[in-house]
Amino acid sequence: MKLLKWLFFGVIALVVLVVAAGFILPLVVDPNDHRERIASEASKAMGREVSLDGPIAWSVFPWIAIELNDVKVANESGFSAPHLLSVDEATVRVQLVPLIRGEIRIGEVLLRAPDVNLQIDGSGKSNWESLVSADSGAAEQPAENDDGEALDLAVAGIQVLGARVSYSDAEADLKASISEFNLTTSAIDASRPLDVELSMVMAVDGQMNAKLQTQLEGRGLLDSSPASLAVSRLIVEGTTAPASPGESELPFKLSLTEPLSYTEADDALSAKGMVLESGPAKVILSVSGSAVTSDRQVVTGQLEIPAFNLRAWLGEAMGATFESSDPQVLSAFSTDLMFTVRPNKAALDSMTIKLDDTTVTGKADISNLEKLMGTFNVQVDEINVDRYLPSGDTAAETSDAAAEPVNLADLDLGQLTGQIGIGAMKVAGVSATDVTLELISGPDGVTLKPMNAGLYGGLLDTQVQLQTDGLGRLTFNQDISDVQAGPLLTDFLGTQYMTGTGDLKANLVMDDPLGANPLASANGTVSFSFNDGAIFGMDVFGALNRAMSLLNRSSTDGEAKSEEGQTTFSSMVLEAAVTNGVLKTTELALRSPVLTVDGALTINLADMTVQGDITPVLLDATGLSGLDSIAGKKIPLTLSGDLSAPGISIDVGKLLLASQQDKIDEKKDELLGKLLGGDDDDDSEADGEEGSDKDKAKRKLLNSLLGGDDDDDGN
Repeated sequence: MKLLKWLFFGVIALVVLVVAAGFILPLVVDPNDHRERIASEASKAMGREVSLDGPIAWSVFPWIAIELNDVKVANESGFSAPHLLSVDEATVRVQLVPLIRGEIRIGEVLLRAPDVNLQIDGSGKSNWESLVSADSGAAEQPAENDDGEALDLAVAGIQVLGARVSYSDAEADLKASISEFNLTTSAIDASRPLDVELSMVMAVDGQMNAKLQTQLEGRGLLDSSPASLAVSRLIVEGTTAPASPGESELPFKLSLTEPLSYTEADDALSAKGMVLESGPAKVILSVSGSAVTSDRQVVTGQLEIPAFNLRAWLGEAMGATFESSDPQVLSAFSTDLMFTVRPNKAALDSMTIKLDDTTVTGKADISNLEKLMGTFNVQVDEINVDRYLPSGDTAAETSDAAAEPVNLADLDLGQLTGQIGIGAMKVAGVSATDVTLELISGPDGVTLKPMNAGLYGGLLDTQVQLQTDGLGRLTFNQDISDVQAGPLLTDFLGTQYMTGTGDLKANLVMDDPLGANPLASANGTVSFSFNDGAIFGMDVFGALNRAMSLLNRSSTDGEAKSEEGQTTFSSMVLEAAVTNGVLKTTELALRSPVLTVDGALTINLADMTVQGDITPVLLDATGLSGLDSIAGKKIPLTLSGDLSAPGISIDVGKLLLASQQDKIDEKKDELLGKLLGGDDDDDSEADGEEGSDKDKAKRKLLNSLLGGDDDDDGN
């Protein structure tokens, strides 16, 4: 009993002694007396100057605690910031009694207002790499006691208040910062989950400002059991910088509607209900993955954009104005995509995009992401492209501005093969139905072949190839058969230009297809043949009538075979060569029961103007009073001006000569008879061979003076 009593009092005395030491040691031993030595040892260990400019406080019982104030770690030589790290206050406490048993029980670790400056100079050298390389030889190992067993470690929590991190990269010309960084953790203990609350303000210089708040829970982080992480709350809210001066900042908000989680045991990721919002626009992304850290990774997901007014969003959120001929376009936009991603592979399992009255569906399978190699299929029900193009006034303003050349040399279009189908389409006023085409991209560019479509009662077969060299080169081969020219050209030109049914072929190469006026760089050939139609804006009969009216000083009537402002034909053929945007005909012929027209024209495709001559021949003047005198005669006409309504001018002198040719020939014969002398016997054998030769010479001279039959068109 006495022994037990002595042991009891001995333990009590030891406890009293330890408690007394905890109070007495801080009173008799002042760590501030050793501040310079502590700073010196810390400087040697880090290879950087460490300064302890604030007071040092410590305690022994029941915690071994140390508190440092105003701590600074100097920056590496050659970098502008004075310090790599500075901390207003750092406090660490360890329980003494558990430490005697080999257990590490750390109280709350506090860092108040730490400030970290991370820098990379123009050569790519960082101000922290020397610290990292100094410790690189020591592999991280879990703490062990003398028996080789893992130490029992527990931390009451970590708290970081008001931290700041600044980052600058001179090589990449990038500056970023984190401010108002606050971190609070629950107790760090292998036997319980770790809860973390984190908030910060992030800024990327000139690009983004945002505030982040999150709560997460981790398990198995301190032992050998499989780890797991669950993010129960995540909010990132901020703005991106305007794309150009004068535009508004773009607000955004990222949040979770369901927890985001990862489990190491299954190597599985679940990120359902991630929502990105910007004004009325919302993007919902859900992702699930298995074997996500292995080469057998499979990630599936869905991206959904509920319907919203895209036009309003462009104006309100981005400060941008979308110029279009129809002010109602972009009022409804939505998307729904299902996808699968594997290592170096991706598949768009389904796609539905709705834009106003247009629905686009499709699939894609990319077998090699690095080379962008794969296949796709896209179907469009109907689209009116003209609704989305600028109005006439806006388009004119745009065309007046100098267009910067587009260089396609660096454009990598991968190796894709796909099918595109469009049920109904309208572009530049031209409507087409059942459009199908195959797109093939490769190292040399993009080829569309063949493009087939129903076009105004006919068939369209087009092949297009865009080469990605320099400004690009567009090869355009088009074959249109049995097309109705009337509605086609009326829709395309915006006015009634020509009617008829026929074929059209064009083989063109444009050296600057993306320039302000691509047709100005066109070279190749064009040909067409149309039957049973009319040309509007070119009234040949009217021009002849007006000319004869001037000659006869009287009005004409009876234009029964020609309606006002047009020239009818039974067939029309044109073949032409195109050089640098200028079309020159090699054959031009128009035929009708009462009229034939031949000629040579030059058409500038860039501004759609025409210049040239045509020669009509009136075959039948019945019902066309005043024109009977020029029936069967070649009448030269000159065309110039706008292709849709060219001006027609007539050489009145030549027209007069043609109309009076019969009388001229009659008078010429009468005059010739008088010059030669005699009557019907002038050709008698008595005159002899010599007289005949003289007559021929006289006739030739007279014909050259008055104009013979072979020179009816002369002056």
